[in-house]
Order: sequence, then structure tokens, then C-alpha cells
Amino acid sequence: MQTECNTDLFIDEIEKSPAIWNLHSKLYANKAAKRNVWEEMVLIFCKSDDTEEKKKILGSSLQKK
Repeated sequence: MQTECNTDLFIDEIEKSPAIWNLHSKLYANKAAKRNVWEEMVLIFCKSDDTEEKKKILGSSLQKK
């Protein structure tokens, strides 16, 4: 399982997604928008052969960062 991710890429991807960091964004209060962003993050950072369980763990780990 991938536990480390490219920090620079992670920061770049977060900055592209105001729904998960910008309190003033209309999307910030939209739970579906936040969920979609985190699902996209998992797809960016997961390995192609990761199981759904590994993807779930990765998603949780990314959100904690």
C-alpha cells in the first residue's frame, strides 16, 4: 500500500480544489463536492492495482494530511 505521496503534487492538487480548503468558496459547504474531490485525489495517488479497501485507506490518509 502506498503510504507516502509526492508532497508537491499533493499541495498542487489541494490548491486546485477550493471545496476542501477555502472557507469562502460556495463549494466548501457542499458535502458532495468535497467527497468528489477526495475521490479524485485517491485516483491520482493510488496505484493502478490497489483494491477498493486500499483506496479507502489511502483516501482517509490523504484527508488527514
